[in-house]
Amino acid sequence: MRYDICRRLSRLAQPCAVASMLSYLSRVAGGCVPPQHRQQSLLPLIDDRVVCATTELARMAGCWAVLLPSALLVWIVCCNWVLIMSVDAGSPYGANMTDLMRHVQFFDEDRDGLLTIPESTKGFIAIGLTPAFALSLATATHAAFGPLTTPPGKLPSINIYVSHIHGAVHPSDSGAIDKKGNNSMSQHFSFVPKKFERIFQKFSHSEEDALSWLEIEAMLVANRDFLRPLSWPEAETEWQLIHMLGKDRHGYLHKDTLRGVYDGTVFPKMRDHTIDPHARHSDA
Repeated sequence: MRYDICRRLSRLAQPCAVASMLSYLSRVAGGCVPPQHRQQSLLPLIDDRVVCATTELARMAGCWAVLLPSALLVWIVCCNWVLIMSVDAGSPYGANMTDLMRHVQFFDEDRDGLLTIPESTKGFIAIGLTPAFALSLATATHAAFGPLTTPPGKLPSINIYVSHIHGAVHPSDSGAIDKKGNNSMSQHFSFVPKKFERIFQKFSHSEEDALSWLEIEAMLVANRDFLRPLSWPEAETEWQLIHMLGKDRHGYLHKDTLRGVYDGTVFPKMRDHTIDPHARHSDA
């Protein structure tokens, strides 16, 4: 019986119950409650207070069960709105677009300045890749370049920020995209026409203004940065993809097609199946 009384006392949660219990105990100490009636008088008091406290707690729990999910939903919507607004506010598209931004603009379907894996996958499918290959390529691309393009102050992300696409520039490439000026801290990379023309002057031998895969491979070997060997596979993969998508029926990648890859104008043509950059070249 004493254990039952203690257990019920421990469940009291309201100040009114504590005050009533103190009043009752003071009467017991003063001899106002006979010993034979003390337990019997105490139990109804505890039962009433427990029922009162339990009812109040149940009512509060019911309110929170409704309010908490609603508050959580509002919080999620607000956070997403703030994220969207912050991305839109920093959208890189406009008069000050760089050549690198134009290169990837086609894949940014909603033009919010943030490339996601689904967007890249959809873009790769549009230019002729199979869905499985497009998904694997998009995943690998974002895993490699996403953290490199994450703006300062943000956690590394697999999404690619177009405003910081210069972070994805790597050595051992053709060199046609280069840092503008001599300032080593500059973040402005531009297409360099002279270096682009030099590619075909040095490596185009079997077909005028066109490159076979062996000639592309010779260019990549000649441009390798031997202090950064990890950049070699990146360049190889990129140029294999460019050659696969842009070559003609004889396996040549022509100059105007490659120029369209750099400025992004060739991708809509691939999507719409209107690309015919080799009209002046004989396919016979």
